[in-house]
Amino acid sequence: MSFKYANNGAGAAGASVVKVYDGDTLLRTLSMDSVDAGGYRNATVTIRGNMLGTGERKLYLVADADNQVAESNEANNRLYRTVTVSDPADLYITDYEVSNTSISKNESVVLNFKYANNGAGAAGASVVKVYDGDTLLRTLSMDSVSAGSYLEASVTINGSMLGTGARKLYLVADADNQITETNEGNNRAYRTVTVKSPADLCIQNYEVSNTSISKNESVVLSFKYANNGAGAAGASVVKVYDGDTLLRTLSMDSVDAGGYRNATVTIRGNMLGTGARKLYLVADADNQVAESNEANNRSYRTITVNDTFDLFITDYEYVKQSDSVVLSFKYVNNGTGTAAPSVVKVYDGDTLLRTVSMTSVAAGSYLDGSITINNSMLGSGARKLYLVADADNQITETNEDNNSAYRTVSVNKSEAAAAKEDNFWNVSGTGSTIDALCDGNYADLSEWSLENSAALTRSAADILTTGNEESRLLNSGKLAG
Repeated sequence: MSFKYANNGAGAAGASVVKVYDGDTLLRTLSMDSVDAGGYRNATVTIRGNMLGTGERKLYLVADADNQVAESNEANNRLYRTVTVSDPADLYITDYEVSNTSISKNESVVLNFKYANNGAGAAGASVVKVYDGDTLLRTLSMDSVSAGSYLEASVTINGSMLGTGARKLYLVADADNQITETNEGNNRAYRTVTVKSPADLCIQNYEVSNTSISKNESVVLSFKYANNGAGAAGASVVKVYDGDTLLRTLSMDSVDAGGYRNATVTIRGNMLGTGARKLYLVADADNQVAESNEANNRSYRTITVNDTFDLFITDYEYVKQSDSVVLSFKYVNNGTGTAAPSVVKVYDGDTLLRTVSMTSVAAGSYLDGSITINNSMLGSGARKLYLVADADNQITETNEDNNSAYRTVSVNKSEAAAAKEDNFWNVSGTGSTIDALCDGNYADLSEWSLENSAALTRSAADILTTGNEESRLLNSGKLAG
């Protein structure tokens, strides 16, 4: 409070006092020196709010309050001004918690707290400031807080904003001193957070043991699991993918800053699709480690995976007929891909009898086959009749040792000849004509000799034709068949 202590009278005023009142309550007594007639003295007095009642207060100044000076007018000694006095606030931070006491540079920490007013009066709007030691990080605008109440608040601080090591994160209530408080000594609170240098895991020196494999083969992936970051990396996993398909998950131990671990993993061809395959290695695939660079975790190599084929004979059976043997079988592909057309060859021991063209065979499927072999093509006695799958090696197979199968067939030439003679031919007389009883078909005479063969004319003998499979008498003027 500032004022002039004036003397409007004709005579000088001796020393006196000025008293200050809050209504009727005496607050202060000021000793004033003498004042000449027509003169004045400038004066000030400070009144603390805690000396006053609350609400609107009339603050009186009373001149010559002890009546020490004889005055011409005693009625003009009192003067007042009105001030509003609010109850005091007391802002402070309480229930201050951090979401994590240890973070990496690329992580964040959330600071949760209550902004409380422990005073008797409401606190107007103010600010809370966040510091890393003496370094200002954030300024938060806070609404007013009623007496005895609080506001809940949180603020997120990125690790990149902080130094490394143990950091004291301060919250400062009413940091700009906008609120008059009963206690200014309780405005600061801190929690300690350890900030680690980040790791940076990546795949290095990724090599494959073979760039081209079949479905029944394997490929070995070898690599270094490296940490290029400034901080150690804890345990994590590496995942192996064929494109987007997960193949394997590898558990990896911790890796020191600047260090690495050698690792290998074997992938079977039957785990992969066919053709060109991108085999990805993904570092820290479950995001267990906070990294300074998450964009360098994937690496791939391309290998070619070929389908496999395995052709073989199964369900091989035979049926003997009067003049032939019928061979039935299944032509099986036990591979992973469709086998192109190929041939099956039939052998009597080492002697090739027939070559049969086979169409393509789907993976895991088969073709039914049947081949008729005339007895005339076979030797006598016990014959091993071989069926050889992919006999011309047109198909590259996973197993070339299972292509051959045989059955033993007993062949009796005399029985066959007798059967033919009884059923087809009647040779009689000594003339040059043979009557055929074969319904106009060609007749096989290679398995027996004709009586009266001397009776055949030269021209008839000339048309006795010998081939690899059979001998036939053809129709002529001398021989009928």
